[in-house]
Parts: sequence; structure tokens; C-alpha cells
Amino acid sequence: MVQPSAQSISLPFPPLRKRANGGLCLVPYAAPAVDLKAEYQFWQIYDRLVGPLPGGGLRPAWLVLQKIYRDRVRFPDDTHPLALSRVLLGTNMTTERAAELQYLYGLVSRRLAALATRGQIPSRKNGL
Repeated sequence: MVQPSAQSISLPFPPLRKRANGGLCLVPYAAPAVDLKAEYQFWQIYDRLVGPLPGGGLRPAWLVLQKIYRDRVRFPDDTHPLALSRVLLGTNMTTERAAELQYLYGLVSRRLAALATRGQIPSRKNGL
């Protein structure tokens, strides 16, 4: 039997644990994650059917998309401007590259919001 990779594991319901006061809370390390394999397939189809992703298509954009996904998981309470600033790093950032990264960030944000409304990922206070 083949074990699924860590990137493709997604729990339907996050486990709960009891607090000292008797209430329940989510186990933070076991919260459902975004399935990167499914997301790659989604962006592959998007790139073919809707139009090429900014920055030269899927291959160069996928690294940026992964960084955005990782940052949204690591910093779930970030506001959109702060999350975007994590992507727009570097001293040699041109205005064209900044616009491409901003567009990619907007695409991922809308994708995550759509997944959250469908219940495929847990929703956060700020809509992601």
C-alpha cells in the first residue's frame, strides 16, 4: 500500500482536544492543509484554458504560488497588504514584476476564498 505524501494529506475534520476548563479546541498541528497536488492541477488547467499565468506561465509562477500558499498557512491572521508584502521582497523588484506578483497573489487569494466557502479548507477570520 502506497502512503500518501505529506502534501496530499487533508483531514475531513480536524481533531479536537479538551482544554483545562473542559471546552474543546482544534489541535493546531493537525488542521487541514491545502492539497498542493490538486492546486498544481488546478493552475495547470487555468494556465491552459483561461490564459498563461503572469511571469511566463505555470513553471515560473508555481514557485511564487507555493510561497503564497505557505505564507497563508504560516501566517493565517495576516491582512492582505501584509501578506502581499511578504511576496514583494527584494531590492531589485521592477514595477512589472511587482504587478505580476500582485496579480498572482490576487488569483491565489480568490482561489483560497472559494475553497474556504466550499468547505475544503478551514475559513479564517479575514476570509481566508
